[in-house]
Amino acid sequence: MDFEQVRKILSASIIAFILGVITTDMHLYFPYETFQKVKSGFREIKSRVSGDLPWYLHRTDRTTTVDVFNRDVIQPGLSLVTGLGPGNHSQASVIDVDGNVIHNWQFDWFELWPNAEHVHDHLKSITIPNTHGVKLMSNGDLIFSLEYAGLFRVDLCGNVIWRFPRMTHHSVFLDDAGYLWTLGLDYSESISENLPGYAPGYYDFKIFKMSTDGELIQEWRLFELLKDNNLESLLYMSSIKPGAPVLTDDTLHPNDIEIFPSTMKPGFFESGDIMVSMRNIHTVAVFDSSMKIKKVFTGSFIRQHDPDFIDGNTISVFDNYTHTYTLDVPYSRILYLTSDSDVPFIRYSGTDQQPFYTHVMGKHEHLDNGNLLITEASQGRAFELKDNDIVWQFHNVLPEGLIGFIDEVQRLGPEFDEAFFRHNVQKCSTNN
Repeated sequence: MDFEQVRKILSASIIAFILGVITTDMHLYFPYETFQKVKSGFREIKSRVSGDLPWYLHRTDRTTTVDVFNRDVIQPGLSLVTGLGPGNHSQASVIDVDGNVIHNWQFDWFELWPNAEHVHDHLKSITIPNTHGVKLMSNGDLIFSLEYAGLFRVDLCGNVIWRFPRMTHHSVFLDDAGYLWTLGLDYSESISENLPGYAPGYYDFKIFKMSTDGELIQEWRLFELLKDNNLESLLYMSSIKPGAPVLTDDTLHPNDIEIFPSTMKPGFFESGDIMVSMRNIHTVAVFDSSMKIKKVFTGSFIRQHDPDFIDGNTISVFDNYTHTYTLDVPYSRILYLTSDSDVPFIRYSGTDQQPFYTHVMGKHEHLDNGNLLITEASQGRAFELKDNDIVWQFHNVLPEGLIGFIDEVQRLGPEFDEAFFRHNVQKCSTNN
């Protein structure tokens, strides 16, 4: 890129910044798309000039995406990979064990939802939505959340089937009864008598139960659920002010919701129990189906993600363990915790010899053959463990020597084979 190109993009970026300020202050939508796209270009130029990259990109010499270390013990099946694609747009790809792309969706927020009015200006100004929470349906449709922007269902051809106009984020879960569960929020600019100590500019967190047709069945306000269960102190854990607490912004940061399945043998946890992870207060709470609290896990992990039910008495947690970032080799962990103890069992941990760390995001999946599939989100890597040995790994290699972050890698069931995608993709060309 020559100096003249840099000069033009920098000039456009300055103009876009001014337009962005006007957009935010005057609540205008029209310049927002231009502002965001040029802002993205400005970040790219800045990174090239300074040599720095944003957290979601890393430099690499890799040209291939997959390493197969022990083919004989890998859980069979294709994998669904969601995360950053070329051009800083989100994408979802189905790949085989060798990294060959079987199917791909490209998601451009501005094309999926032009002129969206439900996203608050504050959130428009701080983020470009990326996939965060994805479920592949039995017919090949993809239901996914674009972070803080909305929930979508698209078919294999990429056609939008429905859009849910609320600010959803982080998690999409399909329960045994066929209902979708996801997380949402509203942005509050006023003082609430029900939340003393909360200053304007806080996120009001929600739980949504929905049909697979995109209809809202029921919603709960997370603040009220905690207060109703005598857990009011959790609302104020992130305050650092002496005396009366003053809080605002992203106080709880809920980042996952999961329902205990009827196919799992019950114990302390039972069918219909609802588990919610709240990162910024280092807490995982399990409610029964009437939203009465059953168990609160706090203190065994730091800025966690993706708790899963393992059995009727046990959960696993992706423990980001972010305070280790000061070490030469920081590390994250996968923990097991039981309903009758606060002492975690460390299932897996990063080491100097086998680094594993992500300061944000992160997922893990217990596979049918007993292996563990871990998504190291900020590093753009996922790897499959047999015991504690890596038998397969994926890197999200992008053009120009970069690796982009990934939201999640999921191993698909045997019904989602190559023939399934070939057969159903043919309908795209037939219908278009």
